Amino acid sequence: MYKLFPILLLFSGALHAQTILFEEHFTNGVAEIDWEPGWADSMGVGDSMQVDFMAGNPSGDGTVGFVENMLSGGMVGTAVAGMEDMTDYMVQGWIYVTPDWGDAARAEYKGLVARFSNEPGYSYYQFVADFNTLAEDGPKLRLRKYDGGSVVIHDFFAGEIPGGVPLEASWHHMGLRLEGNQFWCYWDFEELPGCPYEDDALIPLSQGKFGIYVFNFVRDDAVYCDDIFVTDEYYDPQVASPMTEMKPAAFLIEPSFPNPFRCSTTIPVTLNRAGELRLDIYSLGGQLVANLHQAMMSAGQHGFTWDGNTNQGYWAAQGIYLVQGTALGQSFVRRLVLVR
Repeated sequence: MYKLFPILLLFSGALHAQTILFEEHFTNGVAEIDWEPGWADSMGVGDSMQVDFMAGNPSGDGTVGFVENMLSGGMVGTAVAGMEDMTDYMVQGWIYVTPDWGDAARAEYKGLVARFSNEPGYSYYQFVADFNTLAEDGPKLRLRKYDGGSVVIHDFFAGEIPGGVPLEASWHHMGLRLEGNQFWCYWDFEELPGCPYEDDALIPLSQGKFGIYVFNFVRDDAVYCDDIFVTDEYYDPQVASPMTEMKPAAFLIEPSFPNPFRCSTTIPVTLNRAGELRLDIYSLGGQLVANLHQAMMSAGQHGFTWDGNTNQGYWAAQGIYLVQGTALGQSFVRRLVLVR
């Protein structure tokens, strides 16, 4: 089983900690969330997330996601996921960047998109690496907005990029956090200088999906990605990274299966020592739906089943729920999707 170094949620009480809304690890060569093309033709054909094998990837399991720019038109490829009504959140993950030492001053973007919407027209924010060394304004990280036209919010040049501009193709961790019209950008786990930056438009983009983005004006290209997390607020991304030197958590809720589910789902819980465990299901509004367990547990991995029923014995309505576990002084929250 893929070993996840989790986001630790240290708090007391119910549902005011960071919540993992989505996560993607491409475990066993399969995409774990539903990706769709950002752009598609009338037949629904467009570039979306695919899975490939790559030795030395961040998670160490050899499987990564990638998005090409071949089908969407305009040499742009975007795979998006999530919900149209997502507003304030943080998206982050590992991106394989490829500095260009070619002979053309062209933009080559690879990175993240957020608040992506195609209603009524395409609009989104993006944080991308553009490491074309021959570009007129030089290699950079770029925060920009597209809403019928491209607007640069801020460029981060070599002196502002931790570690400088990469000299060879390599994995780097990128993060974009959005709160209202303010934005924070992260590179290799460090907040970039001057954040937050603002979209000073009269009506900023307010909601939309997250995704992975590639743009290359002159040739077919692809962006590779790994270990993508989306949370409802800021967290230290190093806690979620298996490439950082840290000890595994004492308590962990691993991804439930199946998820989405119709009849029941199994929730794996691991404790590295014995202790009292409480496991609850909450609605997105913070109401307690079901208590699955509250008792001492031995060390090791345990499985708990939720059959979609409430504490009162009724079927819970279709929708998104949160499973919250508390044990050994730590709390952890994961997302469940119930379909009827």
